[in-house]
Amino acid sequence: MNELNETDCFPLRVVRIRSNGKRDYDPIAKRRLVELCRRPGVSIARLALKKL
Repeated sequence: MNELNETDCFPLRVVRIRSNGKRDYDPIAKRRLVELCRRPGVSIARLALKKL
């Protein structure tokens, strides 16, 4: 698999907004984000704050 970087996953694309307001996101981008977060040395908090 090719090398992932932080910009590959953001912004997550909303594919549906449910009637109760919950959002469903693109599953492929979501999977990439999880793979990025599982890498050693990656700060999940830093990623979350960076993309606010």
